[in-house]
Amino acid sequence: MSLHVSLLVGILGVAAVGALPAHAQKTGTRIDHNAGAVGSVSRLDAETAAVAANAFAQCLARREGKSMRNALAFPFVSPEQSKAIARLRTQFEECLGNASEFDQLVLGQVLQAGGAAEWFVRTEFKNVDLSSLKGMSDEALEKTSFRPRTALEDLGLCIVRRDPDRARGFVESKMGTSEAKVAFKAITPDLGPCVTGGTEMKLNSINLRAVVSYALFRASSMLGATGA
Repeated sequence: MSLHVSLLVGILGVAAVGALPAHAQKTGTRIDHNAGAVGSVSRLDAETAAVAANAFAQCLARREGKSMRNALAFPFVSPEQSKAIARLRTQFEECLGNASEFDQLVLGQVLQAGGAAEWFVRTEFKNVDLSSLKGMSDEALEKTSFRPRTALEDLGLCIVRRDPDRARGFVESKMGTSEAKVAFKAITPDLGPCVTGGTEMKLNSINLRAVVSYALFRASSMLGATGA
């Protein structure tokens, strides 16, 4: 399939802009209302921003559950999906936790959807058998319920089909660690065969992780539902 993908490296960031302060853990209870929240950050650089953005998106997916799954059902980073996720951000402050270093997290569509998808891949769909995807042809993919609807979905599913286990290992590695760097290096050879001539691409490991996470989510959710 032909692709035309253009993602800007600077798609995310953390900004201290004096917005409403993030909620701290409520007193008088042992229930952690901020479970999975971003929490404290050590510095305000691009890598830390990426980790915080990913944690925020996963927290939102955990809190919103079925509603987030419904939002992710729209084509990846489509206007419809963006609007659906925006409607679910009522727990914004809680998902920031009690971090005092910043007041507002700014993240693009790719990271919102990709981070939320990653949470489902790590939890609800962690045991779905993806072996049937390995080596699946484009023709066979087009006959499935999770066939790609956008160029980014096509890219992600192409990478997953080359080696589902390697793709899952990349997504499940801890972001911002040496483990994640090794996992990214391992998956890099799968990029070339998935990009056709004439494709314009500016992808970093963070954006690619989101694309692969969504591909795994879409395939896993369908395969898990059918038992295939």
